[in-house]
Amino acid sequence: DYATIAADAFGNAIGNSIVDSMQSRQEQSRVAKRLGDRIGVDAKDPNARGVLMEAAAVQLDPNASTDRLRNATADYLKLAGASEQELADTMSLYEQHLFRMDQINTQGIPKSSDSVVEPSSEHPLVIEITGGGHTSAFGSARIDDLLVGAGRISDNVSQFIDEKPALKYAMIGLDVAAGPAAFVVRQGIMATPVGDMLQTAQGAALDTLSERFESAGYQDTDAAHGGGGALSLGMLGVMGALGAIKGIKTSGLSNRLMYMGRTPGKSSSVGLHVQARMRSEGTLRDGFKGPEFQASNGNWYPLKDADMSHNTPAVTWWNETGRNFGARSPEVRSWMKDPSNYRLDYYKINRAEGPRLRQTYWEPPTKK
Repeated sequence: DYATIAADAFGNAIGNSIVDSMQSRQEQSRVAKRLGDRIGVDAKDPNARGVLMEAAAVQLDPNASTDRLRNATADYLKLAGASEQELADTMSLYEQHLFRMDQINTQGIPKSSDSVVEPSSEHPLVIEITGGGHTSAFGSARIDDLLVGAGRISDNVSQFIDEKPALKYAMIGLDVAAGPAAFVVRQGIMATPVGDMLQTAQGAALDTLSERFESAGYQDTDAAHGGGGALSLGMLGVMGALGAIKGIKTSGLSNRLMYMGRTPGKSSSVGLHVQARMRSEGTLRDGFKGPEFQASNGNWYPLKDADMSHNTPAVTWWNETGRNFGARSPEVRSWMKDPSNYRLDYYKINRAEGPRLRQTYWEPPTKK
C-alpha cells in the first residue's frame, strides 16, 4: 500500500500526507491543471477535462492497471499534439521500459534487473533486462520498475533528442506513463532536502536517490537509472518537460551515467572505508551531537551534511585518463569504487565544484 511505500521512502509524516493527497478529489484537479498547463491546454475546457482528469487519476490510484496507464498516456499525448507516428514511437518506448515490465509485476511473476544489454546502433532506444535478484528500493517491485524504466527513458531522451526532436513527447507524458510512482516520488522529493537539489545540484540528488536502489541490492546501471527516474520525475514537476530535458542534458548526468556510473554513497561499503580512513587521520570524530567531519574549508560539520567528494574531479579524470579505457570499463568502475579517490566534504562546497569547473565529458576515443 502507498502508506508503506511512502513511509519507507521518505518517513511517516510524508507518507501520511501523500495518502491524504491521493484520497483528495481536489488533488486530482490540481494534478489535472498541472498536466494541462504543461501542454498549453485549459483543464476547464470540456473537450480536454476528461483526458486530463484521467491522466491525473492514474497517478493517484495505487491500483491503476497497466492497460489504464497505457490508455491514459496515449490520450494525453494526443491532446498534447503528438502525430500518429510520434505517438507510435513514444508508446513503443514506454512499452519497452514501463508497460511490459509493469505488466509482469502486476501479474505476480518474479522479476529482477541486475544486468542490462546496452542499446545498439540499430535499436538505440531498446534495452533488455535479464537476470539477478534484489529487494525493493521504494517499497514495491512495481514502483521500482517504473522508476528504473523512467530513468532509462529520460537517459535516452537526453542522448538522442537532438537527432530525434519528437522524443520530447516521451518526457511530456512520462509522469502519466509512470502513474502512481510519479506522484509518490515527486511528493516525497519535494518534502525533503532532495527537492532543493533539483535545479542546482542534480548530481547530488541523483546520488541520494540512486543510493536507495544500491542499498536494496540493485547493480550499478539499474541503481543509476532508478535514481535518474526519480530525479527526472521530480524535475518534470518543477521545470516542465523542456526544463527537465535541459536539466538532464546541461548537468551532464546522461554522459556521467553512460561513461562512469554513479558515485558510491557515504553509507556504502566504499563510503564506510572513507569514513574509517578519515577517523584514523583525525578528520572524522564523535561530537556532542554525533559524528562530525572536517571539510576542505577547515570547518567541522555533522556527518549528515557530508557528500562523497572526489579528490580528483570525476570529469577531469575521465577526460585525461578514463576515456581511454572506454565507457563503464572495469578500469573506470574500479576507479569509481576506490575509497582512496574520495574524501568527505561539506555538501555545499562539493555541489559548487561541478559548475565551477565548467568541464564536460569527452567521448571515448574512436577505435580504429
